[in-house]
Amino acid sequence: MKIAVTGAAGYIGSQLVPYLKSTHEVFASDILPDKGATACAVVDVLDSDSTDSFCAGMDAVVHLASFQKLKT
Repeated sequence: MKIAVTGAAGYIGSQLVPYLKSTHEVFASDILPDKGATACAVVDVLDSDSTDSFCAGMDAVVHLASFQKLKT
C-alpha cells in the first residue's frame, strides 16, 4: 500500500513514519527541512497543486500537518 504522510517531521509523524515503513511504501512530506531520521519531501499543504501532485496515486493519506506561524 502506498501511503502519503504530511507533517512527517513533526512529533507524531516522526514516530509514525518508521512504523508504517515496516509494512508499506511511505511517502513523507513536511514544509520544513527534515531535522531527524525521517526523509521528507518539501510539500506546502496550503498549495493545492503541490498537495495534489504529492498525493497522486496514493492508496491512503495521513494528514498530520498544521498551520503555524514560524518565528523568524
